[in-house]
Order: sequence, then structure tokens, then C-alpha cells
Amino acid sequence: MTTVTCICGKTSLKFAAEPGVVAECGCCDCRQKVRWAAAQAGRDWKPTLLTLNYVVDDVVGVTGAENLRMVQLRNDGAEFITAVCCYSVLAVPAGYYNGQFVAVFAQGCKLECKAPTPTIRYSASDFPGPLPPYEGENIAVALHPSKYRGANPAGTTAEQTGVNAWVKHLRASAVREGHGPGKFGETSRALMTRLHGSSAAKVLGLTPLEPGIE
Repeated sequence: MTTVTCICGKTSLKFAAEPGVVAECGCCDCRQKVRWAAAQAGRDWKPTLLTLNYVVDDVVGVTGAENLRMVQLRNDGAEFITAVCCYSVLAVPAGYYNGQFVAVFAQGCKLECKAPTPTIRYSASDFPGPLPPYEGENIAVALHPSKYRGANPAGTTAEQTGVNAWVKHLRASAVREGHGPGKFGETSRALMTRLHGSSAAKVLGLTPLEPGIE
């Protein structure tokens, strides 16, 4: 079970499974989501390496449902669910997860779960300033995982192998221990459709952050 609660405690989502995979992410888009939320609430913000907990998209409990909103930084960005009571980022049901997972930022909410050790750090080159040493398993890479895959992959053979192993692990975790999207409850998009009649996001139209600059 994974429980994601907003910073003020009024709103929460409960997912049936524990996180199957954890990653450290330095990318601009993830960081901008949390920065935007902090700005709406007037909270202090400093650039932070984010810990992404990948959880099977199966919501089995909700509190403060009236506070949930689907938001998108810009038209080509990943949608995310925020709690407008205090502007906490609760979950990211990005379209490229194909309805299988949500990503939960440990730094954007209060998170209760048994999370495994990170098995990748990616997009390190996007992060402004020095990063602490990577202490997880598998591999740390400078770019987004998508750059190391496909017809003309970036990086070394070791980096490509490490990224592909991580992607395989992520996909396998969607069916671990009998879990699956909406199997015991409903997916996050189904939840937002039930609450608001649609899972369409409000597009904010923000300019992307520049890699290495905050």
C-alpha cells in the first residue's frame, strides 16, 4: 500500500501497491512541477534532486477529493495531479506511462510506503549545481532514459544496457504480486473523470526551464 498525502494533510490518495521501482531524477520538467506548486502556496523552494516512486496506477482510497485537480505545465508536458488546498504534487500519471503507473515525488508530498532502493539516476545533466554521489543500484546517466534507447542511442554500451535493464524492471513491476492498473480500485485518470467529468488537464502555458539553470 502507498499513501500520498498533501503537505497540509487535507487530501490524500491511497494506491493498492507499494512502489515497484524508484529513480532519482534531475530533469527540468519534474523539478518545475514542484517549483510551480511551491510558488502557488508561497513556500520556499530550492533546486532539489527528486526521488520518483513508480506505483501501479490503482487508487483504492481518496480523502479531500474536492481538492484534486489535473494540471499540465504546457501542451507537450506530463500531466500531474495537485491538491489545491496547499498545492502539493500528489501523482504524475504521464501519458507515456501508458496507464500503467503514476510517479510520486517524495519531495512534493508526504509519502508513506516501503520503497525499494533507487535503481537509476537520470537527467543528471539538467540539474543546476553539483549533485551528491549516486548511492543506488544499477546505473547513473546524464540524460533521460529515452535517449539511450531506439535506433541511434546515446551513451556507452554499459549505459544503454543499464537503462534497458531498468526499463524492463519498470514494466515488469506493473504486474508484480498480482497488481494491475485499476485492478482493486480505479486508475487516477478514471478518478479524475468521475470527479470532474473529464481527466483533461488545465494547461498552464509555462516556459520550460533551461537545463542547468534554475
